[in-house]
Amino acid sequence: MKWCQARGENEGGFENDIVLANCDFLIIHVDADIASEADLRHLSLSAPCPPPKVTCDNIRSYIISLLGGNPPPKVVFCIPAQCTEAWIVAALHPEEALKRHSIECKSDPERLLIQKPDKLVRIKDGTPRKQAANYRVALGKIVDKWSDATAACSEASRFETECRATLAAIERTMS
Repeated sequence: MKWCQARGENEGGFENDIVLANCDFLIIHVDADIASEADLRHLSLSAPCPPPKVTCDNIRSYIISLLGGNPPPKVVFCIPAQCTEAWIVAALHPEEALKRHSIECKSDPERLLIQKPDKLVRIKDGTPRKQAANYRVALGKIVDKWSDATAACSEASRFETECRATLAAIERTMS
């Protein structure tokens, strides 16, 4: 959030930020579970889930306000509800996602990855810890099974749709 706020406070605003000048496409990724963080609770960003869209829209609006207004069309928001691990569970272990009414609304989906063969998450001192190296190894599988994530997770589907539309628009301007 500090990064977004700093971009919005730059002279000339976010549209003239050096970050945008140096890229063709930018994804701003923020997990929606930030809505429950102590310093953001007073903003009432969190809404009952399901559906995840309301909280994700609130987070999106908050980020846009930090950026100083609507970002240029080459910016796409990636806002998983509650966190990215819901998408990972749905992609790699769709049977786990099917057991839950809305995997995206589960407050701790990373716990569903503990003791799975991919070893993406382990418990250390009672806290789930992501294993970055194992995520890199699992990346190909996640990509191959992405359609399972978008089928189970509406915000993953939204992210994909927005990415595809933005990339198509960029492609049209480049040709």
